Amino acid sequence: VGRPTPKELLIEFVKSSSFDVVCGGFVVANAALMCWQVDWHARSMSDDTPSHFRVLDVCFCAVFVVELALRMFAFGRKFWQRPQLWWNVFDISLVGMQLS
Repeated sequence: VGRPTPKELLIEFVKSSSFDVVCGGFVVANAALMCWQVDWHARSMSDDTPSHFRVLDVCFCAVFVVELALRMFAFGRKFWQRPQLWWNVFDISLVGMQLS
């Protein structure tokens, strides 16, 4: 029994409940940011988005790209297999829309 490889450590990390909780927290925080943006636009009646919203959007996008990349790297080909296939496709679609 040797030391785990970096890839084994990464797999263990992305499979951990702590990783899921942190990622879920970012999803909830991003949803709250979207609610805040909608409220701001409704109240201000302005088409211009304040820079702090743009900065936060970029930060959330970066977090979601890193999360997706970590899982893709950790699982390799298994990333494209069931049972998580459709959640992974959904994640890729959301990150792709956020990047565009």
